[in-house]
Amino acid sequence: MPDPEPIPLARWLGRPVGPETTLWPPLALAVLYALAMALGAWGFRSGWAGGLSWADAAFTAVSAVTVTGLSTVPLHSALTPAGQALQLGLIQLGGLGLMTVIVLALRMVGGGPDRAGELLRADLEFSLRDHLARAALRVMIFAALAQGAGAAIAAVELVPAHGLAGGVGRALFLAGSAFCNAGFTPFAGSMRDQPALVLAVTAALFVLGGLGFLVLDDLWKWLRRRRAPKLHSRVVLAGTLVLALLGWAAIAALEWGNPATLGAHPPAARPGLALFQALTPRTAGFDAVGASGYGPGAEGVTILLMLVGAGVDSTGGGLKIATAALLVAAGWAALRRQGDHAAAAIRLTPRGTRRVAILALATTGLVAGAALVLQRETGLPYLDTLFEAASAFGTVGLSAGVTDAAAGPGRSVLMVLMFLGRIGPLTLAWLLLGRLLARDASG
Repeated sequence: MPDPEPIPLARWLGRPVGPETTLWPPLALAVLYALAMALGAWGFRSGWAGGLSWADAAFTAVSAVTVTGLSTVPLHSALTPAGQALQLGLIQLGGLGLMTVIVLALRMVGGGPDRAGELLRADLEFSLRDHLARAALRVMIFAALAQGAGAAIAAVELVPAHGLAGGVGRALFLAGSAFCNAGFTPFAGSMRDQPALVLAVTAALFVLGGLGFLVLDDLWKWLRRRRAPKLHSRVVLAGTLVLALLGWAAIAALEWGNPATLGAHPPAARPGLALFQALTPRTAGFDAVGASGYGPGAEGVTILLMLVGAGVDSTGGGLKIATAALLVAAGWAALRRQGDHAAAAIRLTPRGTRRVAILALATTGLVAGAALVLQRETGLPYLDTLFEAASAFGTVGLSAGVTDAAAGPGRSVLMVLMFLGRIGPLTLAWLLLGRLLARDASG
C-alpha cells in the first residue's frame, strides 16, 4: 500500500495557494472541530442562549462538541431553551461526526468520492472502501431512528412528571445526548433518582452509540443477509460484553455497602445501578449514583474503563476497544513466546506491536501528567485528579469534583484533554507525525 498523498490546501479552500502548501485530513478535522467550538462559545455567551461568561461558554462549547459532559455551571438551569437547542446541536455535530455530515453535503453538491473518502476516513479512523455516501446515510438514518424511539419511550415517564412540552423536550435532549455518548442531561444531578425505564433507555442508547457505526452497519448487513460479522465487529462486541461484565461485578462488589453510592439505594435496585455505572464510563458519563462518592477501588476500575473507551469509529472516546484487544493479544502472544503475535485471529507484527504500545503509553502518560497539573492547582487527592483527567481525555464526563474546584489553568488543561481525546489518539498521532507515521503504517 503506497503512502497516502497529502491533500493540497487548494482542494479544501477551492483556490490555488501555492504548490508546497498541504493540509492532512486529520488537521482539517481538528480545525473544523475547533471552528465549531468557537462558534458554540459565541452562542453560549449570547443572551439568547444563556449569557454565560466567556470562560464558561468556551468550556461548555468544548465539552459539547467533544461529547464529554463535564461542565462548570448547572447547564440544565443556566441555559435558555434556545441555548439547550444549541447545546444539543453541537452534541449531534460532535457525536455523529462533522465528517459524516460533510460526506453527505459533498455528495449532494457533486463532490467527488475520493474527497469524501479522505474526509470520512479521517473522522472514522477506518478505511471504508466503497459506498461512502450510502454508509454515511445509513448512519444518519439509524441515529435518527434510535434517538426517536428512545425519546418516545423515555417520554412515557417524563411527560407525566414534567408536562407535555417539558417531558417531550427532556426526552429528546436525553436521547440525543445518550446516543452521542455526551453525558449531558436536562436534570439536576445527572441521572440520579430517575425512573428505571429512563435509565434503561439511556443505557441502551449510549451502548448502541458506543459500538461504532461500522459495527452497527455490519450488524445490519448480517441481519439482512445472515452473514457473519467481520473480525472488527466481533472484537468490539466481545470486548464490550467482557468489559461490561467485569465492570459490573467490580462496581457491585466494591460499592454495594457504600452509603454514598449504591448503599444509599434499596438492595433490589443495586444490581441494575451497578450495571449502569459499569457501562457509563465507556464513554457516556451519565451518573446514577454519584461517582464522586466512589471508594478508591471503584474509582480505579472506572479510570481503567474510561481509558479503554468505546468502539474505534463510535461516538465515544478513549483508547478504543480494538486497541485494548490488540494489547491483550500482544501480551498473550508474548507470554507464549510467539514471534509474530497472534491470538483470537488478531495478528500483530513486532512493528505493529510497538506502534500500539507507544500509543497506549503516550495516552496514559498524557493523562497522568495532566492529573499532576490538576493536583498542584486544586490540592485534591491525585486519584481524584487522575479520575477527572481520564474522564476528560476519554470524553466521558464523570466527575470527582475536580472541574468545580479547578480555576482557569486547570480548566484549560481539561479543555485540551477533551479536544485531544475527541479527535482520536490515532488521528492525533497522524497529525503530529505526518508522513513518518503514514510510511510506517504502510510497512
